[in-house]
Amino acid sequence: MSKVKELVKVSGAIFEKNSEVLIVREPNGQWSLPGGTAKPNESPLETLLRELSEKLIGLSICGVPEVFRHFAPSGHNHREITIFLVETDDGIIRPNPLEIADTRWINYSVDGSVNLPREVIRSLQSLRKKRHRPPPKILD
Repeated sequence: MSKVKELVKVSGAIFEKNSEVLIVREPNGQWSLPGGTAKPNESPLETLLRELSEKLIGLSICGVPEVFRHFAPSGHNHREITIFLVETDDGIIRPNPLEIADTRWINYSVDGSVNLPREVIRSLQSLRKKRHRPPPKILD
């Protein structure tokens, strides 16, 4: 009998500055987008706001539109990943050293200098495509 895979809900944030996005290195050495795993009955936005308040000190958020949601297999479960484009009031991001080992701004093209999980690369590529689509043609 096969085991039913659990659905794990995850929220991530994309902060943009000068055509670059912020990635964080967790204490375990893994690079990712800022964010984390939902607690029971927590919405994706609630998860994101809680995780950002734990990982980034004094962050003042002024806008959090949901950009997209996708699913990814991950070991013994499935992950529902919700990505938000986060805007800050002052543009200052201070990592909590108890939660974040390092931060780095990288280009959307993800040059391979940082080992990112497949779902993070997919998220960045999806957002890049969304942001750089040509405007629709107007038909007469």
